[in-house]
Amino acid sequence: AFPSWPKAIRLAHSAGLPGMRGYYLQVREWYRDNLMRVFFRLHHAMPVGDRAHWFAPHPDIRSRDGSFWQDGREGTEQATGFMIYPGQVQGILGEDILLEDTLDPGRHAHYQNARAVIARMGGRLSHGSTLLRELRKPSAVLPNVDMAWVGREVRYADGELLLVEGQ
Repeated sequence: AFPSWPKAIRLAHSAGLPGMRGYYLQVREWYRDNLMRVFFRLHHAMPVGDRAHWFAPHPDIRSRDGSFWQDGREGTEQATGFMIYPGQVQGILGEDILLEDTLDPGRHAHYQNARAVIARMGGRLSHGSTLLRELRKPSAVLPNVDMAWVGREVRYADGELLLVEGQ
């Protein structure tokens, strides 16, 4: 059986009392945090020799045939780029400005230390996007970043990444 809300919460919800949205968000965050703790413990409880097998990327790709997995190697789908949080930053791509394949809330400390974060794929409402907005970190999802730019000086300005000339 599914858990149910306490009677006082159900009554407050049906009456439309203010503040319920904040309560729901707290409950959601509590469940999400505990789920992340479970996965963290599972990952670190796994013997080191078995981790490569159990935590390796899945070889299947996402296609219109219904496969769940997506690793960006093949397929007709193309992610669209969008700005997560505005800002203007200049630095070395891959060092000062992080270039990530996907947004991962587990890399919170890395995101905090970076000047900006660029992801090759991600969702507008994903946990990683939400985290970057909360950090007020200049960031975007840009699927077509030229990998030859890694290690070179670039400028990120409100969702666009430009190579700094003269290098």
